[in-house]
Amino acid sequence: MWFAVVLSSLVTSATLPGEAAYLRGCDAFRAENYSAAIEAFDTVMQEDPALAEWAKVRIAMSLAATKQDGPATEILQGVMAGEPGPWKAMARGRLAKIAAEREDYAAIAETLSGFEQVAPAPWWMDSYLWLFGEAVLNRPGDRRAGYSFFRDTVETTWYIRPRLDAARYLVQSPAPLDQSVALLGMLRSSAYTD
Repeated sequence: MWFAVVLSSLVTSATLPGEAAYLRGCDAFRAENYSAAIEAFDTVMQEDPALAEWAKVRIAMSLAATKQDGPATEILQGVMAGEPGPWKAMARGRLAKIAAEREDYAAIAETLSGFEQVAPAPWWMDSYLWLFGEAVLNRPGDRRAGYSFFRDTVETTWYIRPRLDAARYLVQSPAPLDQSVALLGMLRSSAYTD
């Protein structure tokens, strides 16, 4: 359903009706002008059904940035209960970020459960996957899954900083194999003094 709405919007016009307002909201959000961002995204919700769910997530992000976690959580949960679509992954990630502010590792792991199985993971999921890895590592019963996530990161990422950061977590594992992978990851990252 959502795909048909987006596709028909793209076919019938060169731009989406709420596109300008959405971009204004994104610019205001980046400039930390959250009230202007909320106003722009509210306009999007009224003008453009194809972007309405995305705008709701962005409104929740703006509210969370101003420490209004209660209303932000309500909006995100409403998005999760609503129409199926790709915005649900973004809503789940933002719910997890709000739980991270409270250091609620159980809520983070529950909210992001399944994200670690997406392969290949899109770039925008990186911060959510990292959050998931830290959450399961901080839950006593899930520590193996956390070390598994960080081992996979050390072994597969092309980037030095995430490999090195994951290796720093992994070297704390009680398993000798994990420690060996961590040391190799540090050497591949040219972190000879760590």
